[in-house]
Amino acid sequence: MRENNGAPPVRRSSNLPEGPFLAFRQEMDRLFDSFFAPTQFGRMGFASGLAGFPFNPAIDMTENDKEVRLRAELPGVDEKDVEISLNGDVLTIRGEKREERAEDGEHRRVVERSYGSFERRVQLPFAPEDQEIRAGFKDGVLTITAKKPPELSRPSKRIPIQKL
Repeated sequence: MRENNGAPPVRRSSNLPEGPFLAFRQEMDRLFDSFFAPTQFGRMGFASGLAGFPFNPAIDMTENDKEVRLRAELPGVDEKDVEISLNGDVLTIRGEKREERAEDGEHRRVVERSYGSFERRVQLPFAPEDQEIRAGFKDGVLTITAKKPPELSRPSKRIPIQKL
């Protein structure tokens, strides 16, 4: 069994609920989305009591026979404000989305964008070697690619079903 290292596991699409559980999950997502949604008066619900509601980047993680690729949306974040680290199989992305200051004479009427520091930890399916991981940043999307070790990079093999 793999040690967690404090990182929440990334749920694979095959583990998503199905049937009545999918409907329940979708309804809960809708409920939370509406509770935290911005309105014409700013953020409502729990978020309205927090100054600088935390910015939490959305991520996608994909895998093929050769590598694992993680993409994080970091709109409005400058590349120099992002730090990536790896500890075993736990990848950490941290950084800061800096708030733009209002110019003299400007008064904000609606503030819906989030600012502040963020940190995301993702447990990879293996611990990549330092020379086998790379990162790039383009158009507000951070892409991290980790090459799989040889023992994991074999393509899957179809096994025929035989009549008994």
